[in-house]
Amino acid sequence: RVSQAAAAADPALAALLGLCRRLAILPAEAPVEAGAARAPVPIAAGTLAGALFDPDCSGSVVANLRVVLGLAAQVRDRLSPDSWRIYNRLSDFAAAPAQALALGDALHRLDESLLSLVTLSGFVIESMPRDAGWRFLSIGRRIERLQFLAAALSALLTAPSAEALQALLAVTDGDLRYRSRHARGLAPLPVAELVMLDADNPRALRYQLESLVEHLRLLPEGDVLAEPLTQQLETLQALSLCDCLIVDAAGRAAGGAAEHARCADLHDFLAQTWACGNRLADALSHRYFTHLDARSRATASS
Repeated sequence: RVSQAAAAADPALAALLGLCRRLAILPAEAPVEAGAARAPVPIAAGTLAGALFDPDCSGSVVANLRVVLGLAAQVRDRLSPDSWRIYNRLSDFAAAPAQALALGDALHRLDESLLSLVTLSGFVIESMPRDAGWRFLSIGRRIERLQFLAAALSALLTAPSAEALQALLAVTDGDLRYRSRHARGLAPLPVAELVMLDADNPRALRYQLESLVEHLRLLPEGDVLAEPLTQQLETLQALSLCDCLIVDAAGRAAGGAAEHARCADLHDFLAQTWACGNRLADALSHRYFTHLDARSRATASS
């Protein structure tokens, strides 16, 4: 779907590219002077495919796989032979390609690495003891998914394009569930109900917040860490009636600046949710993984 012409003209594609930049998959755009309009930057499919395997890009597949493999090597003696076999397989994908990959080859490489990652996830679900280590792992996964959903919703839910809603369902694995509920096509409110508000959908924003609160309250002094997330849940409930979720894509495109202003509360909430994830990760590291005595901890917290 990526072409130099479409990148500048398609609102959905522009939103997806913005999401890639937010997640550090693509380099950030150069800053513009105050008051100046930002010109659309065309991007070729090969450029996007190359960025996925750029070890110098912090959000790329290669960079993330190298981090995973480095962490696995530090706990090698705690990994089962089956798990280590999968890590060895992933090491093949953690090497940057010797030359630029064609789009088809890049997609094949992504699919192969995804299969290995899904297998590892299965080992965690089926084999890992439900101890403190599993709980912290689960919290980390929920924080990552929470921040991804906050970024994806901010980029795609309010974009003036039905294709953006379709892309949002695609990246949140919601196509089948949405079609089973709604037969009349795409609209912002039912998409938001599925991807943002559904407490039973493990890919929804609300599910991540509630799961994190549940996990945190089982940790020593975890109620304090859960409080900001509880506040976000209360705000999320109020946003279920946000005006910008009722207007369809055509109305948004015609609304212009006024429509963008109506979505300001939603964008602010999603930005705060992203920031909550960062603060929670820092607080967990400080409270549970930093070797300080009680007096030093109190001094560091003040």
